[in-house]
Amino acid sequence: MQIKRLQIYKYKIPLNSPLDMKGEVLNNRDGLIVELTADNGLVGLGDCAPFPNLHDETIDVCIEDIRIKKTLIIHRSVSDSVDEVLSLYDDLKCPPSVRFALDCALINIAAANSDTGFSEFINPARRSNIEVNGLLTGNDDDILNEAERLIKAGFSVLKLKVGRRSIADDISAVRKLQLIIGNNVKLRADANRAWSFDQAVEFAEGVSDRNLEYIEEPIDEPERISELFVKTGLPMAFDESLYGKSIEEIKIFEGLGVFVLKPSVLGSIKNTLRFIEFADRNNIKPVISSAFESGIGLYALAGLASCTKLPAAAGLDTYKWFEHDIASKPFSAEFGRIDIHEADKSMNSLNYELLEEIIL
Repeated sequence: MQIKRLQIYKYKIPLNSPLDMKGEVLNNRDGLIVELTADNGLVGLGDCAPFPNLHDETIDVCIEDIRIKKTLIIHRSVSDSVDEVLSLYDDLKCPPSVRFALDCALINIAAANSDTGFSEFINPARRSNIEVNGLLTGNDDDILNEAERLIKAGFSVLKLKVGRRSIADDISAVRKLQLIIGNNVKLRADANRAWSFDQAVEFAEGVSDRNLEYIEEPIDEPERISELFVKTGLPMAFDESLYGKSIEEIKIFEGLGVFVLKPSVLGSIKNTLRFIEFADRNNIKPVISSAFESGIGLYALAGLASCTKLPAAAGLDTYKWFEHDIASKPFSAEFGRIDIHEADKSMNSLNYELLEEIIL
């Protein structure tokens, strides 16, 4: 079986409310769908959605990269070996979001050819369903109302964005949330390196009796994160600290309990699986997380999340920002879980009417 055709489509999904990404306000989510077709007619889709201030590449850069490498992408033989499929495009040195899309499209074709699903092709021992954490942002009323809605819907893990208001406001939000969620719902916090060391200490001391599952990237001096754990005892998670790093460069310390993995930033699925395996070996939970991909990308991320040895609620609640989805079956985790069999079936089905074809 060989890849014989490559096509890309551009999408623009309106957002229900503006999204502030480190000072850049977005009203739409823009991205590309990469479509590969094999000589036996099988089609695979992948989502290429670079995010401002997260990815170095832009959509225009991605389009040009795909255009330049088109002849190198097609006419390649697709094996039924997982390792060979995951390595097929290693030589292309694509931007991370492009490589993620190519890998997803290729795996979909290889899986269909082997009569399996996306996640099962990667790992036959994958779990049949995964948990998703509910995302909380906004003012106190927004946060508390959304928390109550998510808990009623069946979510048992919530994630609060902190670092965008005063430390006192963030502490207050955590304490108010704890009164709602009790001991049966886990609460995570993500600061995106917004705080100084002393501010993070102030936050940790203010929530020391609130039993946070972990704090993600709390300080703007990431080299001091292990020192922060020693001083506060608050469990830590890496996200930005993994970007552009090899496994050999990652320093493990007591108190580091979670890797938040964004495959479209890490690049290849093979590299993501390396981080998952490294995390599993070190008793660190790998949390697969989105970069606001469309439903096509989110279904793939759900599949990857099912392949981890240590179960952890995935960060895929970003879909609720979209006015609509481009997947024929819109992505949803309304009850806090994703059926992976359904995800495998849905991630390769597209509403082409919502797309603009890009001529390569």
